[in-house]
Amino acid sequence: MGKGYDSESIHKQIREEIKSYSIIPVRDRMRKQIKGKYRRELNRDFDKTLYNKRNPVETVFSVLKRKLGEAFKARKYWFQVKEVKIKLIVYNIQLAVNTIFISILKISTRPKSEWLFITWLSKKEIGFLQSQLFFFSNYFMF
Repeated sequence: MGKGYDSESIHKQIREEIKSYSIIPVRDRMRKQIKGKYRRELNRDFDKTLYNKRNPVETVFSVLKRKLGEAFKARKYWFQVKEVKIKLIVYNIQLAVNTIFISILKISTRPKSEWLFITWLSKKEIGFLQSQLFFFSNYFMF
Protein backbone atom coordinates (compact mmCIF):
# COMPACT_ATOMS: atom_id res chain seq x y z
CA MET A 1 0.00 0.00 0.00
CA GLY A 2 1.22 3.46 -0.80
CA LYS A 3 1.05 6.73 1.04
CA GLY A 4 -2.52 7.22 -0.18
CA TYR A 5 -3.64 4.64 2.40
CA ASP A 6 -2.01 6.48 5.31
CA SER A 7 -4.91 7.16 7.65
CA GLU A 8 -5.32 6.30 11.30
CA SER A 9 -8.51 4.33 10.61
CA ILE A 10 -6.75 2.04 8.12
CA HIS A 11 -3.79 1.49 10.48
CA LYS A 12 -6.22 0.76 13.32
CA GLN A 13 -8.18 -1.75 11.22
CA ILE A 14 -4.98 -3.54 10.16
CA ARG A 15 -3.71 -3.76 13.75
CA GLU A 16 -6.91 -4.55 15.65
CA GLU A 17 -9.14 -6.45 13.23
CA ILE A 18 -6.63 -8.23 11.02
CA LYS A 19 -4.01 -8.55 13.80
CA SER A 20 -1.23 -7.58 11.41
CA TYR A 21 1.41 -4.89 11.01
CA SER A 22 1.09 -2.22 8.33
CA ILE A 23 4.03 -1.06 6.25
CA ILE A 24 2.38 2.04 4.82
CA PRO A 25 4.74 5.03 4.85
CA VAL A 26 3.48 8.03 6.79
CA ARG A 27 2.83 11.00 4.51
CA ASP A 28 5.04 14.04 4.88
CA ARG A 29 2.86 16.92 5.96
CA MET A 30 3.52 20.42 7.15
CA ARG A 31 2.59 19.46 10.73
CA LYS A 32 5.35 18.80 13.21
CA GLN A 33 3.37 16.28 15.24
CA ILE A 34 1.85 13.16 13.69
CA LYS A 35 -1.70 12.48 14.84
CA GLY A 36 -2.91 9.02 15.75
CA LYS A 37 -1.43 6.32 17.96
CA TYR A 38 -0.68 3.81 15.18
CA ARG A 39 0.65 6.41 12.75
CA ARG A 40 3.10 7.70 15.39
CA GLU A 41 4.21 4.13 16.17
CA LEU A 42 4.70 3.38 12.49
CA ASN A 43 6.63 6.59 11.89
CA ARG A 44 8.95 5.74 14.79
CA ASP A 45 9.47 2.05 13.87
CA PHE A 46 9.16 2.21 10.06
CA ASP A 47 11.31 -0.48 8.42
CA LYS A 48 12.60 1.00 5.16
CA THR A 49 14.37 -2.22 4.08
CA LEU A 50 11.15 -4.21 4.45
CA TYR A 51 9.20 -1.56 2.53
CA ASN A 52 11.79 -1.67 -0.28
CA LYS A 53 10.93 -5.35 -0.85
CA ARG A 54 7.57 -4.20 -2.15
CA ASN A 55 8.89 -3.27 -5.60
CA PRO A 56 10.05 -6.77 -6.66
CA VAL A 57 6.75 -8.24 -5.42
CA GLU A 58 4.75 -5.69 -7.44
CA THR A 59 6.92 -6.50 -10.47
CA VAL A 60 6.12 -10.22 -10.22
CA PHE A 61 2.38 -9.46 -9.92
CA SER A 62 2.61 -7.22 -12.99
CA VAL A 63 4.44 -9.89 -15.02
CA LEU A 64 1.93 -12.56 -13.96
CA LYS A 65 -1.00 -10.40 -15.02
CA ARG A 66 0.61 -9.41 -18.30
CA LYS A 67 1.74 -12.91 -19.34
CA LEU A 68 -0.95 -15.14 -17.87
CA GLY A 69 -3.96 -12.84 -17.63
CA GLU A 70 -5.55 -11.14 -14.66
CA ALA A 71 -9.05 -12.59 -14.93
CA PHE A 72 -10.18 -15.92 -13.55
CA LYS A 73 -11.94 -18.33 -15.83
CA ALA A 74 -13.02 -20.55 -12.94
CA ARG A 75 -16.20 -19.60 -11.08
CA LYS A 76 -15.93 -21.52 -7.83
CA TYR A 77 -13.46 -20.40 -5.17
CA TRP A 78 -11.44 -23.64 -4.94
CA PHE A 79 -11.07 -23.81 -8.70
CA GLN A 80 -9.84 -20.21 -8.65
CA VAL A 81 -7.26 -21.24 -6.05
CA LYS A 82 -6.17 -24.10 -8.32
CA GLU A 83 -6.02 -21.73 -11.28
CA VAL A 84 -3.71 -19.37 -9.37
CA LYS A 85 -1.47 -22.28 -8.35
CA ILE A 86 -1.24 -23.50 -11.95
CA LYS A 87 -0.43 -19.98 -13.17
CA LEU A 88 2.34 -19.74 -10.57
CA ILE A 89 3.73 -23.13 -11.62
CA VAL A 90 3.71 -22.07 -15.28
CA TYR A 91 5.38 -18.77 -14.38
CA ASN A 92 8.11 -20.57 -12.41
CA ILE A 93 8.69 -23.02 -15.28
CA GLN A 94 9.00 -20.13 -17.74
CA LEU A 95 11.42 -18.38 -15.40
CA ALA A 96 13.53 -21.52 -14.97
CA VAL A 97 13.64 -22.24 -18.70
CA ASN A 98 14.57 -18.65 -19.52
CA THR A 99 17.33 -18.78 -16.90
CA ILE A 100 18.65 -22.02 -18.38
CA PHE A 101 18.63 -20.59 -21.90
CA ILE A 102 20.41 -17.44 -20.77
CA SER A 103 23.08 -19.52 -19.03
CA ILE A 104 23.40 -21.72 -22.13
CA LEU A 105 24.01 -18.69 -24.30
CA LYS A 106 26.77 -17.57 -21.93
CA ILE A 107 28.55 -20.96 -22.07
CA SER A 108 31.46 -21.25 -24.47
CA THR A 109 30.75 -22.66 -27.94
CA ARG A 110 33.37 -25.33 -27.29
CA PRO A 111 31.83 -27.68 -24.73
CA LYS A 112 34.24 -29.29 -22.27
CA SER A 113 32.12 -32.42 -21.84
CA GLU A 114 29.28 -34.28 -23.49
CA TRP A 115 26.86 -32.84 -20.93
CA LEU A 116 27.10 -29.45 -22.58
CA PHE A 117 25.71 -30.72 -25.91
CA ILE A 118 22.85 -28.25 -25.66
CA THR A 119 25.29 -25.38 -26.32
CA TRP A 120 25.36 -26.48 -29.95
CA LEU A 121 21.79 -25.29 -30.42
CA SER A 122 21.52 -22.26 -32.65
CA LYS A 123 19.74 -19.09 -31.54
CA LYS A 124 16.92 -19.96 -33.95
CA GLU A 125 16.44 -23.37 -32.31
CA ILE A 126 16.51 -21.84 -28.83
CA GLY A 127 13.94 -19.25 -29.90
CA PHE A 128 11.75 -22.06 -31.28
CA LEU A 129 11.96 -23.99 -27.99
CA GLN A 130 11.04 -20.86 -26.02
CA SER A 131 8.05 -20.21 -28.30
CA GLN A 132 6.88 -23.81 -27.80
CA LEU A 133 7.12 -23.41 -24.03
CA PHE A 134 5.08 -20.21 -24.24
CA PHE A 135 2.49 -21.98 -26.45
CA PHE A 136 2.12 -24.87 -24.01
CA SER A 137 1.93 -22.56 -20.99
CA ASN A 138 -1.00 -20.77 -22.66
CA TYR A 139 -2.55 -24.11 -23.65
CA PHE A 140 -2.67 -25.37 -20.06
CA MET A 141 -4.40 -22.27 -18.71
CA PHE A 142 -8.10 -22.59 -17.83
